[in-house]
Amino acid sequence: MAFEDVVSGLKGVFGNPEKQALEEEQKRKEEKANQIKGRFTEAERSKASIREEWKSYVRFWRGDHWSFRQAKWKSNISDNMCNSIVETMVPLMTDRAPSITYLPQTEEDQSSANKLNLMSNHAYNRDNMTEKFPRVIRDMLILGTGLIKVRFDHEKSNGLGEITSDVVDPFHFYPDPDATDIYEDMTWCILTIKMSPAMIKQRYGVEVH
Repeated sequence: MAFEDVVSGLKGVFGNPEKQALEEEQKRKEEKANQIKGRFTEAERSKASIREEWKSYVRFWRGDHWSFRQAKWKSNISDNMCNSIVETMVPLMTDRAPSITYLPQTEEDQSSANKLNLMSNHAYNRDNMTEKFPRVIRDMLILGTGLIKVRFDHEKSNGLGEITSDVVDPFHFYPDPDATDIYEDMTWCILTIKMSPAMIKQRYGVEVH
């Protein structure tokens, strides 16, 4: 009896290990996807009232101060002090670059923290923070929340990677509803991003319509 026949016979008795591994991996992915969907639904429901408040703040900043629509031939006069105050404060608060300090969490982190502090000013300019920082401040002044995400971009520096940052739209950020502090007890958060079908297919190899 050939070796291949023996292997085939064993697979018939004990099952196909490769197939079982693929099925288990697929099951884990589905469980993870369902967990994320459940958390997103929970966070979205919890944030619904806040989103409506934020929308009203944005309308006031844009000058839409009327809760009803006038006849087309009537003028909707408004003195947009909200926009004036916000746009006056943004340049005042971003005129000088902030001082960024990296603090070690343990004694072993001290050397790394020192190196990060040395390169922080260079990174601030390289990452175009002079353009990003005002956007975060504007969100903070309008909504009361300004967010920026710091991450490691593996594609920068010819594949060596660099630390970079992205301004996060607070409307697309969904924190753990049970958390009281973003640093102390938030165990998870979800950031939604808009992607075209072409982008999804390129990144994940999945067709969507």
